[in-house]
Amino acid sequence: MSTWLYDKKRNRASVEKWGSVEEAERSLKTLKKCKYCTDCIDCTNCIECTDCTDCIGCTECRRCKECYECIESSNCTECTNCAKCKSCTWCCLCLCCFNCSFCHYNDDCYTRNNNYADQYGSVIPIVNNIHRKVYAAASERSALNMSEWHSCKTTHCRAGWVVTLAGKAGAELESKISTLFAAFLIYKISDPVNRVSILRFYDSNENAIADMKRLADLETASIG
Repeated sequence: MSTWLYDKKRNRASVEKWGSVEEAERSLKTLKKCKYCTDCIDCTNCIECTDCTDCIGCTECRRCKECYECIESSNCTECTNCAKCKSCTWCCLCLCCFNCSFCHYNDDCYTRNNNYADQYGSVIPIVNNIHRKVYAAASERSALNMSEWHSCKTTHCRAGWVVTLAGKAGAELESKISTLFAAFLIYKISDPVNRVSILRFYDSNENAIADMKRLADLETASIG
């Protein structure tokens, strides 16, 4: 039976794992703004991760479950049963990853995400010039409300605008796998280079519109 030490934000460290009370306390002190994490070290802004072990240098992970031996991952979301991952970036809804190395939207994750959509009988629509279209729609007066996926036909959050601009195929995908994940996949297939983190769908109105403008400007510059 493990002896657990807890900090004020309910992160915990096992005395048995770290070898002594002093070392367990030291591991907890390396966490910055993390909550409810287990046996992690040198992580920042991770929240509600469960049974993660031996994770090092992770940043802004959300609700990861049973990950272990992860190193220097960033902005992962709702991952499950990961093992021996290294240098992953912007992973979302990964399942049973293992032996990953230096990932950044790698082809295997892309295929798995597409298969996840396909199993519901849906296709992922491509929106050409997606960043300019989303920014143009969302920047209209009273068109953006980041607190609701869809407020009305002319007011949506960022993810809501993405699926709306994708038309009938976007609405079908949304109904099968949620607004959040549908928008993430539509962004991902429409622009494989300038990716949008799933966490951006929880921005404030101000931060969301600023990021949409940034990507729209990049898209305009790339087209020339």
